[in-house]
Amino acid sequence: MQRVERLFNDLSLSDDLQGEYSEDPHRAPAYRDDREWFVLGGVVKLLLDAGRQAPVTAEKQDPKHKGNDPDFVTFRQDGTEWLPVEVCETVHPDYANQRRMLKQFPNRPIHYDSSGALADPWKGLQDLITKKARKAYAPRTCLLVYYDIGPFPLRTWNAPVIDKLMSHHASTPFQGIDAFRRVLVLSADMNSLAELHPNAETIVRGRH
Repeated sequence: MQRVERLFNDLSLSDDLQGEYSEDPHRAPAYRDDREWFVLGGVVKLLLDAGRQAPVTAEKQDPKHKGNDPDFVTFRQDGTEWLPVEVCETVHPDYANQRRMLKQFPNRPIHYDSSGALADPWKGLQDLITKKARKAYAPRTCLLVYYDIGPFPLRTWNAPVIDKLMSHHASTPFQGIDAFRRVLVLSADMNSLAELHPNAETIVRGRH
């Protein structure tokens, strides 16, 4: 957690991005590729630590020409292709609403607030899976979803959230996951990793 916080504390923004991204500079477009590489590398480490198969090298697709191709093409140690990987982020629903408010009222201070029960805390994740499934990515694609790794959710959205995620999935399976070869979910502190499809299991569970 400390190394992730240090990473984001060191980020800077150009003047034209200060309004929209001042609260969370890591989401600025200039850092998108870095963020996706960082997430992919974190997942590879967790898979290898758990004794699972994982890629050792990857190539980032050019977003201007990739069409429906996923973000990464990944390869095993012997050079054969592992899986194409599409990386995407889901955030706490309250936080997503506040980000929209920040765009409308850039001069109003808005702070993350995790208080209060949410009617459906998994709606954001389900909507994301549905949206990605409709894009009809290349066959064998692995959908890699990470919870917002900004500074605030780092303190709350970690191993317990993965526990709740798997419990919810067991009773109310996420729709659209069979459009992908694999669906992986990474916790905000990058210490827990779950698989929703094809095998519903917690691959790595970090500490609270």
